[in-house]
Amino acid sequence: MTRTFFAAAIFTLGTIAAAQAAAPKAIVVAYGDLNLSTAAGQSELKIRLQNAAGSLCSPVLPGPDYRGSEQSALEDTSVYHACIGRLTDRAMTKIKTGRN
Repeated sequence: MTRTFFAAAIFTLGTIAAAQAAAPKAIVVAYGDLNLSTAAGQSELKIRLQNAAGSLCSPVLPGPDYRGSEQSALEDTSVYHACIGRLTDRAMTKIKTGRN
């Protein structure tokens, strides 16, 4: 049986609503090949989840045509990293408790 986890992005950021409309809402992260009882397996899972979360959270980042202030760009980057952290933590909790 292949174990997979659906990481769903549930966050609202008013300033990027239009960008989020085109963003994927879920990404399947396969981890059936990992031994989650080892530190290496758990580390690899976290990396996979962070990469998937990065894709889901990426509309937060300013694009190449960004014309806002440097402070706004730093705030967007901070929101991006917080988004990745929240989604990764949620996914890890669901996997540990066996909820998909």
